[in-house]
Amino acid sequence: MSTRVIQVTNVPTSVTREQFRALFSNLGRIDDIVIYPESESKSSNVAAKVGYVKFTSSETAQAALNLTSTVYIDRPLVISLVRPSSSSSSARIPDESSALKFCPSINTNIVMLPNGPTWSHKVINRKITVPTKDDKPAKTYIETKDMNLTDRSLPEYPNLPGTTDPAKIDQIRRTVFISNLDPRVSLANVYDFFSQIGEIKYIRMTKSIKNVEYENTGKSSDAIKPNEGVDLESDSLGAFIEFSEQPSVVKALCLNGFKFADRQIKVNHSTQTIQIPENKKQQICVDDIKKEKTSNKTENHKSRHGKREKNGSISDNSTKSTDEADSAVESSPPKKQRKSSRSRSNSKSKSKSSRRSRSKEKERKERERDKKREREREKNRRSHSGSRSSNKKRKDDKDRDREKDKSDKDRSSSNKKEKKDKRRSRDRSS
Repeated sequence: MSTRVIQVTNVPTSVTREQFRALFSNLGRIDDIVIYPESESKSSNVAAKVGYVKFTSSETAQAALNLTSTVYIDRPLVISLVRPSSSSSSARIPDESSALKFCPSINTNIVMLPNGPTWSHKVINRKITVPTKDDKPAKTYIETKDMNLTDRSLPEYPNLPGTTDPAKIDQIRRTVFISNLDPRVSLANVYDFFSQIGEIKYIRMTKSIKNVEYENTGKSSDAIKPNEGVDLESDSLGAFIEFSEQPSVVKALCLNGFKFADRQIKVNHSTQTIQIPENKKQQICVDDIKKEKTSNKTENHKSRHGKREKNGSISDNSTKSTDEADSAVESSPPKKQRKSSRSRSNSKSKSKSSRRSRSKEKERKERERDKKREREREKNRRSHSGSRSSNKKRKDDKDRDREKDKSDKDRSSSNKKEKKDKRRSRDRSS
């Protein structure tokens, strides 16, 4: 059976009835709305409230179910339909005594923590205390729930120790650890790949299994030699990446198992912050990576250009042979160049002439269009003038006919009067 009443649990205690109505009023018309507990004394004893909304139509109640798991203030809402009881045909809003059983009692072991400045509104951050027996100190841990991760079936944030510095929680939740990187991959390669996801604040590469340091600037087979104690198949690198915004972590986790530099990389949450070197000489700025890339490009360009010049000088300084065949081979390049220059000039002249012919053709077509338009205008004018003159003639003819009719009527009336007068005069005389 269809119902028009919904139940909303896990409502924050600070929510008022007006705020609760404003949340659901956008869906459709509301007949009645209630939120329990109503008194402040009772609301102080519960961790969350429960609310009931009765809509004018069952379709609106069904649409309200889409707001389930929506984080409202600091809690995800849980919405369900209220089915009618066996005694009544329609669903009703229950009274406060029966509704309070859906309100969880206040738990002092859970403390809500503030989210980071760039965190999504779907993230809940809280500190949970687990009491222990035998007078042992209670265990505490920090739990972070992100609905974006659960919606995409991605791994949840790992719990952090309760003694973690609150200032570092934001940094840890914005950091990921990438493993199974190829040993020939450089810092610039990793930065270029993951900067497409979001802005990177810090990045730090780890050493391989055998603690061999690599200073190569790119992935190449010559960068690492087999006699240096490195196995390119078994050894791997890792990297800690701290993004500037928390939503970038969700995108990075989607790349788990992606093939990067001929290897399937692993992307996981980090449980620690990036250890930034205190010595500034050991720190590499993002701008330095960009400068290094541009310098490598310019060096490659110069080396290619130098090779071309070198080849040209060798060909110029080559000794000429006395044979006629050799002289013919040496003299052939300038002839080819001349032919190419002539062909270029010919192509240019052809393109110019084609452009001129196109422009002339365009002008001719425009003139013809203008002439046609003028002719059509003249025809329209003549037709209008002819219609006007014909209308005038018709009016004149009608006026003449009217005048003739009038004159004929006047004559007939005058003739009738004369006849009457004659008759009268005859009667009198007789």
